[in-house]
Amino acid sequence: MEDKKKEIKAIIFDIGGVLMQDNTDLHFGKLAEEYGLNPDDFKKSRRKYVSLSSTGKMSADEYVKKIADIHKIKDVEKFKKRWIELKDKYAYVDNDVKELILKLKKNYIIGTLTNAIPLHHETRVKKGVYDLPYDINMISYEHGTEKPEKEFYKILIKKLNLIPGQIVFIDDCRSNLPPAEELKIKTILFKNAGQLLQDLKKLGVKI
Repeated sequence: MEDKKKEIKAIIFDIGGVLMQDNTDLHFGKLAEEYGLNPDDFKKSRRKYVSLSSTGKMSADEYVKKIADIHKIKDVEKFKKRWIELKDKYAYVDNDVKELILKLKKNYIIGTLTNAIPLHHETRVKKGVYDLPYDINMISYEHGTEKPEKEFYKILIKKLNLIPGQIVFIDDCRSNLPPAEELKIKTILFKNAGQLLQDLKKLGVKI
């Protein structure tokens, strides 16, 4: 019975930096260049409001307007449109991770747990990120909390209705792993698809 409790049943993926690669240096670097913005100042302005947007307390339009106002950009709609165009251009799905998810789906509950602002969620939808056969999708702005807040992981456990030790969570950001580990969720720090495959096998996951 104890072995059954330890048996992995669900594998949960972060999206940005794992399933979908976002070249933020190119994306925001190009946007800053086109609008004559200092890259560091632009980064600070984005970070100032990103948590509010990521937890659903600020809409995509409000988020872009706040940043545009800081940098005295008058045509907010044009700014937003270009932001999304460049996001679409430089973001892509990691097909190796995608194929791994499809293989894992044969034997496991598969899902996502991701921080996202509504503005960038549009690109994920366009790229087909959510077309995979997930059993559960948890997006920060829909739940009012975000990684690494422990509450986000608690909601995941409750929705899966599993013992935490039966869940594997994969993320490319090291700081997002300790809260999950404190709740007894198994974790993997993502570097690339090959490394992920080997780490899953080490946990006894059937591929």
